[in-house]
Amino acid sequence: EKHYDVSDLPQEIQKDLMEKLMSIIRKSDGAILAKPIDGKQYVSSLVRTTKQKGKTFAFPEPNPIHIYYKVAIAHLEQAETRQQDFHKAYHTHPEQEFELFCNFFDEIVQGIVFLLMTVEGFMNQLPSEGQTYMIDGIEKNKNDIEWMNVTDRIRLVIPVITNTDIYVSNRQVYDRLQLLNELRNDLIHLKKIEQANFTYYQTLFKRLLDFPSRDIAEAVFAFIEALRPGFFEEI
Repeated sequence: EKHYDVSDLPQEIQKDLMEKLMSIIRKSDGAILAKPIDGKQYVSSLVRTTKQKGKTFAFPEPNPIHIYYKVAIAHLEQAETRQQDFHKAYHTHPEQEFELFCNFFDEIVQGIVFLLMTVEGFMNQLPSEGQTYMIDGIEKNKNDIEWMNVTDRIRLVIPVITNTDIYVSNRQVYDRLQLLNELRNDLIHLKKIEQANFTYYQTLFKRLLDFPSRDIAEAVFAFIEALRPGFFEEI
């Protein structure tokens, strides 16, 4: 284990030393590079892209779940603003109503998708590699669990892995996660309605306009924090 602090050196010299260090790491099996943030060391991702073959990027590895949630919140906040703009345009020029609703749709859909990506991605981080779990009377490994649907993972897998049953301990959070999952599925697997006096997607649009984004975002946060306290305080 070796530690280097080159922060007092000129930037160009730092870059040159880092390139030499990366060359050593690439040739060393099992070598791990850590870099500090706020004085704490974090294992770094070593990424060499096909478009930048001469460079190996090294940076503290972020948890994608943190980013998913941040992206979801940003889009939901924008959706809330754009929904207010849409409401203000009530019975104005149809072209304006159309544009404002499309702007709202653009943001709310991304917010919903990223919220559920947060939930699914987080649950996929819980099972340990190489370990099996007895799920509803059947032994399942990490790969088996990742292929299960969201509802079954919450109802059947989470209690086994974490000893916490959200369905029992916080039914409101569970119900809100179900609402999120159902709406995300209907957006991804889009189906049109063919009934008299109905446009194809008016029921879906009503659900989007009625979507309680703040409540659902808080439920996602509460769900994750219940299983991994302090999760969102991590880097």
